[in-house]
Amino acid sequence: MSFELAIRPGDLVLITGATGSVGGAVANEILKAGYRVRALVRDETKAGYLREAFHARYGQAAFETRLVQDPTVHTDLVDAMQVKKGCAGVVHMASNTSLSPDPEVVIPSSVNLATAMLRAAAATPTIKRFVFTSSTSTLPPFLVPINNNNNNINSSETTHSVTVTATGPDSWASEETVQKGWAKPYSPANAGAVYASSKILSERACWEFVAAEKPSFVLNTVVPATQIGELVHPSLVSSANGLLWKIWKGGPDAERVKGLLHFVRGSIGVGGKGSCLLNLSDSGLLHLAALTHADVQGERVLGIGEVFDGNDVIDFMKRMDPGRDLPAKVGSGGDVGASEKIQAVVDRSQTLELLARFGRTGFVGLEESLRQMVASGSLEA
Repeated sequence: MSFELAIRPGDLVLITGATGSVGGAVANEILKAGYRVRALVRDETKAGYLREAFHARYGQAAFETRLVQDPTVHTDLVDAMQVKKGCAGVVHMASNTSLSPDPEVVIPSSVNLATAMLRAAAATPTIKRFVFTSSTSTLPPFLVPINNNNNNINSSETTHSVTVTATGPDSWASEETVQKGWAKPYSPANAGAVYASSKILSERACWEFVAAEKPSFVLNTVVPATQIGELVHPSLVSSANGLLWKIWKGGPDAERVKGLLHFVRGSIGVGGKGSCLLNLSDSGLLHLAALTHADVQGERVLGIGEVFDGNDVIDFMKRMDPGRDLPAKVGSGGDVGASEKIQAVVDRSQTLELLARFGRTGFVGLEESLRQMVASGSLEA
């Protein structure tokens, strides 16, 4: 399948957040496609793990890191984008993922970082593409119960479709969702709402910047679900991979592990009863398309695969290692809150078409994603 490229293999791409599980996977797909990558990092130890992994795979000339203390300093960002003939593209994945319940800590820092990256990119004439990594928390509800009495997906009583555009009012989470992130008192139970608000406001800031400033580059955003899969380095485990890793490893702190299982059931589903998957390699390819494919312009690219919950995770982990000591499934052994089956109703046509350009026939599933995570982490089975 042939398609025009907005930037060419060999061009340099600046990436933030590459030391995380998601950022590393995205950087890996960009490198694999023949682009050079400069990772903006704040932790030299983690940067060393990235260099170890990517230099072995792609050579020292393909990948470099640049250490910054404060990634919002304009001159430092411009220098990082312009040095050595300049970058052709930017992929901004870094955000405040501390899960702090204090919105004053999380939300302004995420929005300010996104805006600082955009301003620096606008000041760099070589940049043609800017990709922002968003989250399905920016979308209206799309996970709904499967009602055995009414499985008609066109019924407004059971489900609705999500049509995603950059500016459509029906393509964004409600203002009520944003306000939940600022609700007082600031308690740990509200950390998910704070994170969601930070993602909503950060992505909106990106689109507002482009509308107001009219930079020369094209902005695309990728809107991914829960991302699981192969690690680029066993010492770089974070996000959903980090939580699932702790479940796989187990340990004496049974209550902590049980709490993680409930977390994996998801915070964006119906009453917290499920989530959706995006394999890390699939995520990398969607970011690559948003970065390089000329016909992808001003798009919000959905990354929403199969629905899963904590019970599915335990089932597949048991299949991988029947003797492994894992938490009991939700709703078993006296546990409360058995999972209610749900479905995701979204338009995946654009996503599947983009994945098909890379030879994919669909999304990588949960079982394979978990196997990739475990194998790349170098844990004994």
